[in-house]
Amino acid sequence: VLLGISPDTIMTPLELGKAMGKIGVQRAVITLGSKGALLVTSNEIRHYLPFKVSNVIDTTGAGDTFNGALASCIARGKSMDEAVEFAIVAAGLSVTKKGACSSIPTEEEVKQAIGLYRIGRSL
Repeated sequence: VLLGISPDTIMTPLELGKAMGKIGVQRAVITLGSKGALLVTSNEIRHYLPFKVSNVIDTTGAGDTFNGALASCIARGKSMDEAVEFAIVAAGLSVTKKGACSSIPTEEEVKQAIGLYRIGRSL
């Protein structure tokens, strides 16, 4: 809708990135749930693997956790790579608990788990 394109229009992530660039959007993060996330710009697509957890209890609030963690990292001057990785791990941890607010991990919990993410291990 922001791009003036029908929501029913099917676009590749790169096409989406080019269309966003035309209206001044430099980059966007597209979440893919259990498949991770994409960082899309007008000339690049970067795929971030998901943070795998063995015991998914409740996915309620995972997207909100991702968005909050991403925004927090960006506000603190972290790189987009660091911000997306942190957000993926935070969202991954959140699905291991029931509820929306009660499942949001602390910053310390994410920091402890991010090493596992970076070496490709699951929780």
